[in-house]
Amino acid sequence: MKKTLNLVFAIFIAISALINAASAQHKAMPERRASPATDTAAMQLVTMTDGTKLTGRILSMDTESVTIKVNGIEKPVTLNRKMINSIQTTVETEFDAEHRGAVGLLSTQTAFMIKKGHGVYENVDVIVANHVDFGISDNVSVGMGFDFLFVRGQLKVGGKIAKNIHAAFNISAATTPAFTTSTYNGYTQNSTGNWFANGQGLFTFGNPDRFFNAGIGVALLGSGNANASQSSTISITLGGFTRINNHWGFMSDNIIFPGQTTTGNGYTINTSAFIGTAGARYLGRNASFDFGLSAISTATKNSNSYNGNPYSSQATSSTYTLILPYLGMKAYW
Repeated sequence: MKKTLNLVFAIFIAISALINAASAQHKAMPERRASPATDTAAMQLVTMTDGTKLTGRILSMDTESVTIKVNGIEKPVTLNRKMINSIQTTVETEFDAEHRGAVGLLSTQTAFMIKKGHGVYENVDVIVANHVDFGISDNVSVGMGFDFLFVRGQLKVGGKIAKNIHAAFNISAATTPAFTTSTYNGYTQNSTGNWFANGQGLFTFGNPDRFFNAGIGVALLGSGNANASQSSTISITLGGFTRINNHWGFMSDNIIFPGQTTTGNGYTINTSAFIGTAGARYLGRNASFDFGLSAISTATKNSNSYNGNPYSSQATSSTYTLILPYLGMKAYW
C-alpha cells in the first residue's frame, strides 16, 4: 500500500511541476489578447488531400496558399492550395472546439481542461452514469455524479505544457450506500459499502479535432463487510479521436488493469481486466452524442485455504467476456 501511495504522489508531483513550468513560461511572454471577433466568427473545416482535417479561422487566402489559425495551435499555419481538397464553413467557434475537447472520450478523461465558469454534463446508457463537471479555473475542475449504484466525486488539475501537449492529474473516488445489514442462516453481517479510488496522470497529444490520449495510475478497491477485502492495481488508459467532417468523428477508448491481487480472510484472488470501447461521436452545437460497443473481459485466478492450512488450498481460474452497446450524451455550457 505504501508503494502504491508513493507512486500516486510521484505522478501528481511530476505533472504539477510540468504545469507550473509551462505557466511560468507563458507569463514571461508578452500578453497577446485575441480580438472579440475571434470568439464569435464562423470557423472553417479544411480537408487536405491526404485526409487530414483542420478546424480553425482562415486569416487569408489566395490562388496559391491559405493561412489558417488552427484550433489548439498557437501560430497560424500556411497551406499549399494544391494540397487542399475542400474548405467548408462550420458554425463552431474556437471556444467550442477547445471546450468540446474537455468532455473526454467515451468513458475516460483527457488532459484537456474545462474552462473557468463552464461545465459538462454526461449521461451513459440512461442509468449507468450521470455526471456533472465544472471548471473552477482554467486549470482546475471538480465533478460529482453517479456510476450506477456508486456515488462518485472527481478532481482534475492540468493544463497545456507545450505545443499540442496537455497534461493533467485526475483523481476520483466512489462508494456504495454507507451501511447495510444482511442475514443468512442466523448469521448477521454488517457492511460499510464497497468503494474504489483512482489516481491517474494523463497526457493528451494533438488538438480537439485529432488527438491521442494516454494515462497511467493506480486504482484501489475495497469493501467494508466482515471479511473486508482490499486490492490495488495499475490502471492504464489509451484512446484517441479523429474528426472526419463537420459533425462526425470516430474514437477508441481502452482501459487496462494488467493485474490486481485481492486478499481477505484466508483467500487470494488475482484478476486482470480489459474494457475496450469503440464508436462514433456526433458533434452538435452544445452537445455531442456517442454510439458504440463496449467489450469487457476479465481473467480471474482464485486461491484459497482453510485456516491457513496449505493442504486444504484450492485453485480455480475463469475468463469472462461481455459485449454491450454504448450510448452516451455530453452537454456543455
